[in-house]
Amino acid sequence: MIGKKGFTLIELLIVVAIIGILAAIAVPNFLNAQIRAKVARSWADLRTIVNAMEQYHLDKNSYIPDFDGIGQSSVGSEISTYKQLTTPIAYLSSIPLDVWIRSDESGSVLRGKTEKYFEYWGSGYGVTTNAVMKRYGLGYVIRSVGPDKTETWLGDYNAIGAKTGRFTYNPSNGLTSTGDIIASNRGLE
Repeated sequence: MIGKKGFTLIELLIVVAIIGILAAIAVPNFLNAQIRAKVARSWADLRTIVNAMEQYHLDKNSYIPDFDGIGQSSVGSEISTYKQLTTPIAYLSSIPLDVWIRSDESGSVLRGKTEKYFEYWGSGYGVTTNAVMKRYGLGYVIRSVGPDKTETWLGDYNAIGAKTGRFTYNPSNGLTSTGDIIASNRGLE
């Protein structure tokens, strides 16, 4: 009679423990990969919008006006602003959405708005804003709330113009560090 061979209980427990350790390492890395992918998408989408804005600027000799009040108002619409990049001349084939904005229970996504577009601040709104933007050569600022999903930059043009980095997202501080992903006619911040 041939003896039956099989795994002992200790061997099975060791295999289960090893699988558990590997899973504990793999799951956070997978979640971090998703965050890195969304950050890369945000930068790519903002770069696409910046290129369209610069093409518009070459044709019209001005940047598109901000129809919802420099991003500060809950009334108005970002779609009215960005629509100028799609019609009548298609600088963009479609308007990218901010992947970090999520709807709440009321349907509001950001300060009462119901749209998930990148926030746009354009020049031409108020004497003080114009003076600061002109001092630093800013024609517009576009903002994504970033991985922390909270608004950090709320119109401090001096910080953007001087490139202090106070409000900008920096992945070296951790993937979900505070700060917004910001672009302007001077490039990505």
